Amino acid sequence: MNVAETLFCFLAGSGVGAVYFGGLWQTIKMLKTTKHTTRVLVVSWLVRNLFFIGSFFLLMQGSAHRLIAAFLGMMAVRAAMTIYMKRKNAGANEGRS
Repeated sequence: MNVAETLFCFLAGSGVGAVYFGGLWQTIKMLKTTKHTTRVLVVSWLVRNLFFIGSFFLLMQGSAHRLIAAFLGMMAVRAAMTIYMKRKNAGANEGRS
């Protein structure tokens, strides 16, 4: 496995992570306004996980190295989004005191 292939899998995993965690964020925002919270949660979970599993299955092509690179890309997006959301919420909470 070469560096270009590893980088491609990392970036593709980052894209999958952005869609997955972005979808999670949209689901959480939608829960405030919907009457069918259970349905929204279940459908969102199914769609996000089918996308995640299918994407990783296509990316890995039977190689654990490709799977690990994609997973690390997804976790990098998770860490970045967590930091972003904490900063965003900290800024929003400053005006409430």
